[in-house]
Amino acid sequence: MSARARFVLAVAVLGLLMTGPFLLTALLVWVETPDSARGMLLELITPHMSLGTLLTVAGFAAGVGVIRVLFRQYVQGLLRMSENLRLMLGANRDFRVEPEGPPEVRELAKTVNELAAQRDALLTDVEAQIACAKASVEQEKNRLAALMSELTQSVVVCNLDGRILLYNSRARQQFRALSEAPAVGGSELIGLGRSIYGVFDRS
Repeated sequence: MSARARFVLAVAVLGLLMTGPFLLTALLVWVETPDSARGMLLELITPHMSLGTLLTVAGFAAGVGVIRVLFRQYVQGLLRMSENLRLMLGANRDFRVEPEGPPEVRELAKTVNELAAQRDALLTDVEAQIACAKASVEQEKNRLAALMSELTQSVVVCNLDGRILLYNSRARQQFRALSEAPAVGGSELIGLGRSIYGVFDRS
């Protein structure tokens, strides 16, 4: 149900609550009154009908005004906050909800902003840890590459499936010697992702 439909429903319920008991009571009194006394009853009530109607209309208008204010502060205020939350979670991480409206809604906005600040702090910490881990991995990779290049032995690193993950220049030279096409540098035998079993038997 949309917000406008809920507002219309609230106004309709208010109208029923204000006029329903009065009309029902008047109907019961009219039914219980003998026919001979109904004329006298009308004479007593008729002069006051205009005042009663005016008071009822004034009360209904005041009630609609109160419902409108509450609806704007709570329902529409929460809908605006929901839109701001979508913006904060999506396009703009630094966006914050502006505390406005009644005290309860303002407290909710403050709590949401505090949670967003905690989320940003956690994300910043995670990003820093990821950057540190990447830097550490890159440093270790450079060290390993430097070590591999200095080795005089042939080194080939494979995974459990025999796929080549790393090799040094000495290994490339030896594979070039084994190659049937030395002009291509043994690349048909050795290369990242190639199977070592293309050169050696699995057994």
